[in-house]
Amino acid sequence: MLSIAKISTSGSGYLARDNYYVKGEEDAGQWFGKGAKQLGLEGGVDNDKFDAMLKGRFGEVELGRMKDGKLEHHPGWDHTFSAPKSVSLLALVAKDTRLVEAHDKSVDFALNYLENNLIGSRFRMGDKIEFQQTHNMIAAKYRHDISREKDPQLHTHAAVLNATLGHNGALRSLDSPVLYEHKMLMGAMYQSHLANQVKELGFEVELNDNGTFDIKGVDKDIIDQASKRRQAIVEDMKLKGVSGALAAQYSSLATRPQKEELSHHEKQTLWKEDFGDKAIDEMAKLSKEVVKQTPHTPEQIKQRELVAAESVGSAIRHLSENEAVFKTIDVAREAIVSSLGDTDPHLIKNAIDDKVKQSELLRAKTTEVMILNNKPKSLDKRAYTTPELIQQEKLTLKIMREERLRVEPIITNDIKLKREDIFTKGQLNAAKAILTTKDRFISVNGLAGTGKTFMLEEIKEQAGKHNYKIIGMAPSGSAANILQNETGVKSQTLQSFLKQGLIELNKSRSNNSAKDMQLKQQAPEVKQKEIWLVDESSFISTKQALVITKLATKRDAQVVLLGDSKQLSGIEAGKPFSISQDKKYGLQTVEMNEIIRQKDIELKQAVYSATRGDVAGAFEKINKNIIEVKDKNGQDEPVLRREIMANTYLSMGSKEQDKTLILVPANEDRDSINNHVRDGFIEEGILSKKTIQATNLINKNLTTEAKTKSFNYLKNNVVRFNRNYKKLGIDKGSYLKIKSINHDSNQLTLLSPKGKDIIWNPKEIASSAVELYTEQKRELREGETLFWRRAKSSKNNSDTRRTNEKIKILKVNKITKSVKYVDTATGDIKTMSLKNFGNKHWEYAYCLTAHQAQGQTADRVLINLESWRSKLSNQQAFYVEISRAKHEAIIFTDDKDKIQRQLLTNTGEKSSSIEQVTDSRLLKIDDILAKQQGRQTSDEARQIQQAQLRDKANDYIKALDPEQAKKLESEFRKTQSPIILNMYDKTTNVKMKQNYQDQIRIHVEKNRLNVKTKDQTLEQGQTTSSKDQTMNTANIKELEREQSKPVELER
Repeated sequence: MLSIAKISTSGSGYLARDNYYVKGEEDAGQWFGKGAKQLGLEGGVDNDKFDAMLKGRFGEVELGRMKDGKLEHHPGWDHTFSAPKSVSLLALVAKDTRLVEAHDKSVDFALNYLENNLIGSRFRMGDKIEFQQTHNMIAAKYRHDISREKDPQLHTHAAVLNATLGHNGALRSLDSPVLYEHKMLMGAMYQSHLANQVKELGFEVELNDNGTFDIKGVDKDIIDQASKRRQAIVEDMKLKGVSGALAAQYSSLATRPQKEELSHHEKQTLWKEDFGDKAIDEMAKLSKEVVKQTPHTPEQIKQRELVAAESVGSAIRHLSENEAVFKTIDVAREAIVSSLGDTDPHLIKNAIDDKVKQSELLRAKTTEVMILNNKPKSLDKRAYTTPELIQQEKLTLKIMREERLRVEPIITNDIKLKREDIFTKGQLNAAKAILTTKDRFISVNGLAGTGKTFMLEEIKEQAGKHNYKIIGMAPSGSAANILQNETGVKSQTLQSFLKQGLIELNKSRSNNSAKDMQLKQQAPEVKQKEIWLVDESSFISTKQALVITKLATKRDAQVVLLGDSKQLSGIEAGKPFSISQDKKYGLQTVEMNEIIRQKDIELKQAVYSATRGDVAGAFEKINKNIIEVKDKNGQDEPVLRREIMANTYLSMGSKEQDKTLILVPANEDRDSINNHVRDGFIEEGILSKKTIQATNLINKNLTTEAKTKSFNYLKNNVVRFNRNYKKLGIDKGSYLKIKSINHDSNQLTLLSPKGKDIIWNPKEIASSAVELYTEQKRELREGETLFWRRAKSSKNNSDTRRTNEKIKILKVNKITKSVKYVDTATGDIKTMSLKNFGNKHWEYAYCLTAHQAQGQTADRVLINLESWRSKLSNQQAFYVEISRAKHEAIIFTDDKDKIQRQLLTNTGEKSSSIEQVTDSRLLKIDDILAKQQGRQTSDEARQIQQAQLRDKANDYIKALDPEQAKKLESEFRKTQSPIILNMYDKTTNVKMKQNYQDQIRIHVEKNRLNVKTKDQTLEQGQTTSSKDQTMNTANIKELEREQSKPVELER
């Protein structure tokens, strides 16, 4: 693995700290890099020169920036490459020096990538400051062999100095953001190269679930025994309730003991005592028995190319599930990690290039914001999207556009609304637009707290008067409950609605036989008109939007998309609610901008600032409610901050607690604060002494692609199957524990409730219809408040649950392992067994994440903002969090300035393939997909169609009398237009009457080509009047109705 840390001090102080680099002959450093070579720095590191360069002194040149009359210079960045523990054990304890050499080569491989692809500086180009690669760096490498816990740990510190030679030969400071951006990719390259080196020596490797590998045959217990440093870091992270690479880095610093210098002999003696002769002999035997592999044969090279291609395909499927546009480096990293030891990074690169050539990847861009000179600057990064993602977005927008002027308005414009005099301008405009629109789809984009649900009460009443059926839906159970409770519209989760909708669409496709169509025409089904209210529409993914548009069109329903494009989006790819509002796509959109939720003026102004992305303005308005929590040394202290938040909540009375939300960015924050609050409630007697030990299930939230790979599963994980699999003997809704895993065959052994072993390969079957969970121990007490993490349906609704719905435990029963609870949404009292896996989808409900809180309202919110959370701390989450409050928002943070900088660099917006694609092949997307799916391209289809039209025309001409035929044939050959044939539709010729429907079809096809041309014009950003579009569509509908009439032959 690779970690990167700033060399925070300079010069001798840094060198002296624990003798961090310069210790002795065996740890002597080596210069690395083209920049070092150009400066005459080769071989062993001269400590005095290294000391001076850390301070920015390169001979007569001194680097740095003047600040307050002093020259300041950042020394550089420490890149630490650590070998897998099994490699360290064999290399250092079993003394296999070949593995030390393999490690060294792999470090150089990664550093060469860094130097040749990333190293650069910023140059002023006129009025702009641009990044330019310099392709040279100055670094010093130090290889070490022991951890601070005295475990064997082969690792190399590469101190990359903050200097590079520009194109004119002058020294310049490095541009550092790219180092962090490519950190994971560089780490994967090191691991990949090392895995290949290890396999070439004859060892076998197996992948771990964290993107690393181990040598097969090294005892897992020995690996754990030699991982005391890792265990100390994990324990510290667990205590603080944090996760992730950056948190691990902080915990590493916090738990780092003083280094104790040991000689080579002392290390060997210590390790012999730790592991024993038997274990060391077994490791030595493993090293001796392996046989060095011969160079790759042509067949092996071909196989490695195939693995590279499959790994890139897998990476694309994995990334495209959650983002419509993904960075180039992410594709490479995912592909490398999933194929360690089986292919090479350069083959991965070739495979990516091939995917681009084959149009399976299309070039796109993603924009990132950086802080340069204390100002945000947008930078475009190379990225990709896929033809499928573009097609889904295009088709959704196309259906929305084509379904304009397709429904009857509910009321006319002259009718006065019941609430018209008390509505805000936005509420009135939205209500009137919904009730009077002729478009099937309409969007209401309202800021948080503008009264969207109050406006819907009017819609419900007016629609009811005119015999419309209203169906409400929202992304979560709690949001659906709020919609139903506040409007009276019966509501359900979006997922459950679309699940049934997909069944209906699939059934419809399978029933489109001629006989079925004839039956439908003979007995048309008359249904009550429907209006669908889709709340929190910013959560809708592109896939979901496509199903909604198709289903609504089929059922002739009107759809109202309600939401706020500035709030959080869902997990899956796409942001259809946001992009459909762009004027060029034509969806009717009404804005609601008058905020009425916030009663505190400054808080309301802060919310308005947040909607504009004005982070500084928002912080200024609520500055008095921002609390920094640090330790005595001024460092971040997450445990203390969460404890203070919990105590703030506990200090309130029960009535105030009911009106307060605690909001956090991540699950570990939530777990930590939940525990603190529970401790307080237990002490106060709010939670009973009567307890029961239970377990709950935590979803690992893997993508469908990730679920195909065995290394993402762990022993004792729980797998839920969402379909029946007769081949496996598994019923829908079954929960099975993982008994063992065979990574070589990608097979898992599952333990069925009857005690029978089931062998399952997730790559071959069911990966798209399973959920993977970890099981963790929890305590439940009488008086406990929980919320459901997973929805559950039942036939008679006796045990129906919705995500994020709350329940309160009334009674616990240790004997039956069950609890009695009250459903807070309905007031129903129920009993559930804690033995049943289906009843383990719960969590303590005293603290929520921003995603869970979206759609909720409270008098007061307590918010945890952490500057080091680069993904979760973003503008959308911040806006959602502060806009939940009516009266007061209190922010707890590690650093007021840092969190503002973090929010400026991350808007939190999802990507859109159609907005961000830069590939010129966009206009040929239909042909690309047709070719990939083995269908006809548009050119091929056009040629076939023209041939068919010519044949029909010739048949038609032959059916006429000679004089008419001769005249018509002459005209037809001149124009090549089958439309001319329609001029003769009044003929009494019987054969011509038989061809009447064919000619109408020809005319329909011609009109379809006109519409298609206009669609392409729209997609290219040009305008076509709605009147023209409507006329074309209307003409087609009229012709299709004519076509459906039975042919009547003249007698």
